[in-house]
Amino acid sequence: MNEHRPLFVTPRTHQTIQRNFSATWSGRRLIMQTILSEHPDILSRILTFADPPTRTAAARTCKAWSEPALDLIWHTVPCIAPLLELLGTIDWPDSTYSYARWQNTPDGFSGTVAPGGWIRLRDMAKRIHSLSYHDGYPKGTHKSNMMIDPALFNHIACHRPFQNLFPKLEELSWTCFRDESFDFVYIFLSPTLRKFDFKGHYEYQSLEANRCLLNHLASFSKDLKELVFETRVAATSIETQLIHCIKSLENLESLHLMRCFHTANIVEALGTHPSLKTAMAYDRTYVLPLAVETRQFEFKEGLFTKLEKLSVEATISQAIDLIKHPHRPRNLKHFDLSVLRQPVDPNVLNLFFETVAAEIPNIEGLELDLMFPSTYDGDVGLVWKDTRLSLETIRPLLACKKMKMFDISHPCVMDISEADLKTILESWPEIDYLFLNADPSITDNQPGLPLSAYIAAATMAPKLTYISLYVDTTTNLSAVHPGLLPKFPTLKTIGFGTSPITDVFEAAALISEMCNENTELSYGASAWHISAEGGSESSAQTTRNEKWREVRNLAKNLWKYQARTKDLFEEELLKIRDKTDKAKDRIAELESQAASADRDADSLDESVVVVAVPVPVEVA
Repeated sequence: MNEHRPLFVTPRTHQTIQRNFSATWSGRRLIMQTILSEHPDILSRILTFADPPTRTAAARTCKAWSEPALDLIWHTVPCIAPLLELLGTIDWPDSTYSYARWQNTPDGFSGTVAPGGWIRLRDMAKRIHSLSYHDGYPKGTHKSNMMIDPALFNHIACHRPFQNLFPKLEELSWTCFRDESFDFVYIFLSPTLRKFDFKGHYEYQSLEANRCLLNHLASFSKDLKELVFETRVAATSIETQLIHCIKSLENLESLHLMRCFHTANIVEALGTHPSLKTAMAYDRTYVLPLAVETRQFEFKEGLFTKLEKLSVEATISQAIDLIKHPHRPRNLKHFDLSVLRQPVDPNVLNLFFETVAAEIPNIEGLELDLMFPSTYDGDVGLVWKDTRLSLETIRPLLACKKMKMFDISHPCVMDISEADLKTILESWPEIDYLFLNADPSITDNQPGLPLSAYIAAATMAPKLTYISLYVDTTTNLSAVHPGLLPKFPTLKTIGFGTSPITDVFEAAALISEMCNENTELSYGASAWHISAEGGSESSAQTTRNEKWREVRNLAKNLWKYQARTKDLFEEELLKIRDKTDKAKDRIAELESQAASADRDADSLDESVVVVAVPVPVEVA
């Protein structure tokens, strides 16, 4: 939505602007308000940069402003609760196992909706491009995780006055833990759907519901490009419907299935698909034509010829053989390798990088995960210390000039300097995603990169949208880089992983000055091997996370202060412009008066007749 594009106005509007642009600033402001009301595309473009409260206020301003504002407000809906409330008032329960139902009905179904409910639903549903549903247990008062009464879905399915509820829906995410939620997902499908993420976690799901869903996808959403389909039924029970669905979706480019669904017939259907580029199982590709249990990775001729992304869990040696395989997809651009639970010899890893550089010189993305829970064992940790990575380990990859994404994880701190980072950035001019082992679990008091490494990244890699490094936050930036810090022009996420934090203000100042207010801060809590979710987060890391949260909050406050300062500056600038415009108008008026006075004087001079009057002269 924020992509820059030229804005066009009608000739009549252009004439209006030219005719009135010389007016005072307040007059021009009135003109712009009129133009925005007449051209909702311009107003919509402006509102894309506004926050939700501003968009809500714009929707309540007038009818001309309401439509573009509502289009943005309803563009992405994270839960279906607001949609259901358009049909009638919902009782949202506090109990974990209670259903959300319509009010004043013993069974949650009254047989009718509120007056005008269907009209309201259609008016808002036509604006939705992305919709999510999750029927997990309620968390606090958030309605997105409520257990919706199936009677609500049943009423919508039976009494909806129009077949296609969402004529512009492009993305649908549906996660269900109950059979009832599974049964009604089909009513939310749309012919315009491009991405469907379905996760059915209910252990005793209906076989017929699975078959019904696959048949609806095959017939109703033929333009689907991305499909995530996870269900608990046996693969052989829905194999026929799944293969029919895969073959019917001719534009499908990405398919994510559970590992158990990669039977020989399904693999053959995937391998011969005309447009499939990515096929994954959980986050690993086991879709290769092989027996998963034996882990004998081997491509077959004629299958997966258009595959662009390959994700596997294997040893380094197996990965090397896979890349060298004669029937490997020639269009491969992204390789994701999760190494089996064993320490990796840096020399073997270096050979892997040499193989990648030689066999796939135009590779654009490489993810290498060497992190496993077994590394928490002290004895294993001693083994891993001898496998510390350095620039020399990955140097062969520097020849891959089209690299856009590089993500490497290792238990130990990477032996890399700021100069090494500059070498990497200089070798990869197109890099936009860089994760350099930002969350090691075995630090051994090894220092990370200095904070100034982010300055080098901002200067040398302007296309970065994501960067995460393990850094030493004790660096004094004012001594290293006096003056204003460079800004990341396109950065969306800045990460610090498990980096120790000492000076909270120094880190917050760096983030607020180098990033914009929309940049997200990622730190150790998001790393699975040290997170609380894995049950292995140390007290030291907990303390670090608390400090990084302080950094994030402080950076937000600094951004607010900067925004307020900017607003005050702009207000003063507007006042100065208004005074300047008034002064210019006064000067023009005085100049006009002076010119008029000069013309009057000239005309007076021309009308004066000089008469010679004899003057008597006295003779002495």
